[in-house]
Amino acid sequence: MPTCLVIRPDGTTQWENLPTDTHERLAAMYQAIGGSCRTVEPIQLAGEFDMWFDEDGLYTQVANPLATAIASAFGFIWQPFHGAAIVTAPDCGDGPPDLTHQQRAVLMTMVACAG
Repeated sequence: MPTCLVIRPDGTTQWENLPTDTHERLAAMYQAIGGSCRTVEPIQLAGEFDMWFDEDGLYTQVANPLATAIASAFGFIWQPFHGAAIVTAPDCGDGPPDLTHQQRAVLMTMVACAG
């Protein structure tokens, strides 16, 4: 089962698996986000999901309207988000677990409604 959903600025999405090793997972996140990403920052979406972004993306990457719309649905209404976003299940300290079928269904509904 996929670990995450990658939401690109052009509105395309892709299910992906992240490695369990912390360093490999971060490297995979940097690559999925693209650009010059060297640090990622999560926001917690009501305890249901974590959404990860390039910490410097506001200054280095293009706006991501779909990720911004999803974050807004969870109350993050004060800024647009930039660059690719990675949505995972909440991180319990050992890295994010796989998304459940229910979480995947929620995300796909949100993508369809926001897109």
